[in-house]
Amino acid sequence: MSSTTTFKTPTPVQIESWKKQHGEIRQLNVNDATCIVRMPKLEDVDMAQTIGKDDEVKTGLIQLRNCWLAGDEKILNDLDYTLNASRIMGRLFPVLECTLEDVKLVTALKKQVPEDKIQKVEEDGIIRKMSVKVKVLKRDLKGNPIEWDEAVGYFRKPDMEIRDKAIDASTFIQEGKVYVDECWLFGDERLRTGADEIRFQAYTHGHFLIKRHTVEVVKL
Repeated sequence: MSSTTTFKTPTPVQIESWKKQHGEIRQLNVNDATCIVRMPKLEDVDMAQTIGKDDEVKTGLIQLRNCWLAGDEKILNDLDYTLNASRIMGRLFPVLECTLEDVKLVTALKKQVPEDKIQKVEEDGIIRKMSVKVKVLKRDLKGNPIEWDEAVGYFRKPDMEIRDKAIDASTFIQEGKVYVDECWLFGDERLRTGADEIRFQAYTHGHFLIKRHTVEVVKL
């Protein structure tokens, strides 16, 4: 690292203090400048996406400022450094694989549906299955490491009442949370109360509980 940096390497005590307060932290080295940031949380990503929309640099910059702990100020003030740090910052939040599919309401699934919702799902005959791949550290019965687990939940189709509740939400993620909470039938509670990266995928895909259909316009 160049001697032009003004950043002083934090002591082990300071690093442990940050970890205790914020969880995981990262060091970003941008050419001859360095900074320490905490890992973005769900609320950071939600704010960044709400304000930054589809601008990768803008959303990354919002997260950089929100998660900043210490470092060379030119990373925040010099455009060359800011743009490069922001791009990386916008990619730190873990992106997990998530899928949605329709499944038939067979007897085994029907038994797990809450009584107050059974009539509604019987009318549709199908429910929606959401699966989020979760990285875990565990071993199978033979002692072999298993890298991935799945958080699986089942949902009913949203109705207009749920849609109206979702519209009142303040952000895209909060709107998705409404769909997840209101349409929830049963499954892995990590989709609603688990780690930020799991809930992020669940809330993002909560919007897709309303199925997208192809609409054909025919002139008569």
